[in-house]
Amino acid sequence: MFEATVTKQIEDERIGDLLTGAFEGGSNYWYSITEYINPTNEKVEFKCSELPLLKDCGVMIGDLEDEDAKPILLNREALVKGLKVLEEKYVWHLNNFLDESDDAETSDAFLQCCLFGEIVYS
Repeated sequence: MFEATVTKQIEDERIGDLLTGAFEGGSNYWYSITEYINPTNEKVEFKCSELPLLKDCGVMIGDLEDEDAKPILLNREALVKGLKVLEEKYVWHLNNFLDESDDAETSDAFLQCCLFGEIVYS
């Protein structure tokens, strides 16, 4: 038996696609955006799926299912964490993403992995 680790570069646009899927449907049942983080204070219009991809920017995500939970920052670091969690715990979701057969469920799983380190809601 062979075991191998493969590194694959993923374009920001594809991560943005996953975020769009989560924000526009996949995760609507549990998340809310509580704040947009843009330290440059530029008056540029960003979609919430683009802002976490930018350096020093992000989106604070609240949990509608847990009123006591504090909002969590979704930024580039969280996105990298989410991909690693998908790879380690939910490889079928990662494979769906990599072969471009991802859907709202994949997007929701990714967002939860970015914020919680696991799938909490299904």
